[in-house]
Amino acid sequence: MSTTSRPFVSIVHRALRSLAFLVPLLIASLPKAAAGQEEETGALVRRARAARAQRDSTIGAYRALVRQRVQVAVAIGDGPALPRRLVYARDDAQRISWSRDGGLRVDVLGRRVTSATLPYVRQELAKAVDELLGEMSLVPYSPGQEPLWFGGVVAHTAAGASEIVNPLAEDADPWYSIVLGDKATIRMGATDSIRLRELRVLPRRLGDDVIIGSVWIDEATARPVRAVYRPSMDIDNAAVAARLNGRPSRRSAVGRVFEPNVTRVTAMTVEYALYAGRVWLPHLRTLEGSVQRGAVRLPFLVQQTFTYDGVVPLEPRNAPPANGSVATGARRGRLPPATPNDGRCDPDGMRARVVGVPSNAPAREWVIVREPCDPSALAVSSLLPLAADQADSLFHLDEQRDLARQLLAGVEGDARRPSAQAALRLDPVSPRARFNRVEGLSLGAQAGWRLSPTTGGTLTAHTGFGDRVPNVALLIATERSRFRLSGEVYSRLQDVRDTPESREQSAALAVAGSLNAAFFGVDEGFYYRAAGGKLVIEPRAGEFAMRDVRFALWGEREEDASSQARSGVDTRGLQPNIAVRTAKYEGVTVAYRAVHGLDPFTRRLEWHARGEAATGATSYVHAALGVGVMQPVGALTLSVQLSGGALAGSPPAQRLWYIGGPASVRGAMPDTAYAGTRYGVARLDLSRAWGGVAPTVFLDRGWVARTGVSATARALTGAGAGISLHDGLLRLDLARPVGIPGQWHGMLRMNVGV
Repeated sequence: MSTTSRPFVSIVHRALRSLAFLVPLLIASLPKAAAGQEEETGALVRRARAARAQRDSTIGAYRALVRQRVQVAVAIGDGPALPRRLVYARDDAQRISWSRDGGLRVDVLGRRVTSATLPYVRQELAKAVDELLGEMSLVPYSPGQEPLWFGGVVAHTAAGASEIVNPLAEDADPWYSIVLGDKATIRMGATDSIRLRELRVLPRRLGDDVIIGSVWIDEATARPVRAVYRPSMDIDNAAVAARLNGRPSRRSAVGRVFEPNVTRVTAMTVEYALYAGRVWLPHLRTLEGSVQRGAVRLPFLVQQTFTYDGVVPLEPRNAPPANGSVATGARRGRLPPATPNDGRCDPDGMRARVVGVPSNAPAREWVIVREPCDPSALAVSSLLPLAADQADSLFHLDEQRDLARQLLAGVEGDARRPSAQAALRLDPVSPRARFNRVEGLSLGAQAGWRLSPTTGGTLTAHTGFGDRVPNVALLIATERSRFRLSGEVYSRLQDVRDTPESREQSAALAVAGSLNAAFFGVDEGFYYRAAGGKLVIEPRAGEFAMRDVRFALWGEREEDASSQARSGVDTRGLQPNIAVRTAKYEGVTVAYRAVHGLDPFTRRLEWHARGEAATGATSYVHAALGVGVMQPVGALTLSVQLSGGALAGSPPAQRLWYIGGPASVRGAMPDTAYAGTRYGVARLDLSRAWGGVAPTVFLDRGWVARTGVSATARALTGAGAGISLHDGLLRLDLARPVGIPGQWHGMLRMNVGV
């Protein structure tokens, strides 16, 4: 029975009936009954709030070497956490000296910037990084600074006075429920020890201004010594910008095309260490997350480490009054009398300037900044962190991720208490559009919502003007610190390259594939319709993890989708679609990806493997493996990609391997004649980059064959040239087949692989 003739009611009924396997997922995510807050918790929280107001009475002076790494990558869509392109990286080394009488002095010792993007994009990224970190981001302590937040943020006594509500503020109870967690003891010598107690911070409502996390307190001093947290929901960038500008948040029709427009913080970690026996100062800080604007996602990672070679505690009799020290910070002091500010170099080869910290900064004092007279010396400083792939011993990123996952897992378990009730929050509705040979132009929308700090979902629906068959997909996901579990039911158009473990559909149904089909007449997809559901599990390892693995259990009913497109600038390349028999299949899929090397100017290696087994009308097993190497050769860059796969059993037409098109052999048009149970593809690119733009020439070769029938082996070759932007993220190619009659074809490609 053809999909085009099946009533829409039947599709909806099947999707709703498939929701049964999602019910346990929803129930497990809802808050559950628990006891009220213990008196012991209230006493410790009150002591921590009092200690927060007296923090400025413990430190007299310090001197520290601060090293920082900032990385920004780019990816297309909400796919795996594995970053595909590093577009901006900055390493800093500074010597920070502060004393209560002498103020703050910053010696800039090193700075290195790495970027393979266009100059304008590089400048905008640098500006965005500066705005994200702020002026005081590398200062470990200054009077009035908030000890829990990242960077130089004013510590307000009132909970609602800052953008993020501090759970240790005096009046934070309406925003948070705080419960006791684990205990720990740090041994110091034979007799001394420090006892720590965990406070688990649970939001009473969802919002980007409240957090969910874990704060560890020194029981003796009631001061925070460790914190791991994240906002309870994604940060709405448009709403924050409107709030900062003092105007209502309005979204234009054009702005909705680029939804979602959010910042997602995976984890923020602050680790303190004890110095001089009584002063807690930050030792490590990390911030990991991503900014998403429409289909473009920018994962970011900030890492800081602090090494102290002089910490002077403040004697209690000399301590300033605690009243107001958290809210107002220190008063601006007088300028040191002999501070030069005319650009002259001192005997150490340094140039000093005086900077007035903005009035809203925590340390309201003058800052002396000293920089080398020769700026080129900054990039070769021995104090800078090592290369990105070698610096984990400095920043302890793996240990920080393990700690964050462990602590947040405990907090997420407590998030089901009635004191942490969460209201339903709706995301802005964003439009969706695509073009292909089956649907023609297809329009729709996507809506999202949040049920709790860890659980949410999306509903996507659209219909094509060509076939007029509705597509609908309902996804519900719970994102925990250790894993992401998602369930989806759907009735929609799919491409043979769709993978069950993926969060999104293939490139043929994405933006670049739609533009290729509409304007260049190159539709690389072979389509069929599927109605069913899938359950996907993926261990979470962070945005900048070097490995990504996914498991999927799925079951669906698959049937034919006839070509119905009647419009497009050039439809000569919209070749016939595959013929699919109506049948049911259930299976399991496992996928793994890994990358080594993020620096765009050094060698990069990426490989992926995928296996699938399914049964139903027929049974089959398939496996695929691919590897890519990018190697600079003098002023040129050589890129080689090899991939291959094999099928066993009796696979249907929609599970065969197909070659031809932008994803395999560029220049050769996709054709149902080039299908088989075995395939291999080799792609060779040679490019020369100038400021983020790289002219490229390439040659591709691919073959397919039927198992046991060598006579059916067929090969395709394609060649051409193009322009690559931003280290290959966006490409525009002109290619044609080699050895067979054919014409030149333009192809747009949004590439997130090597």
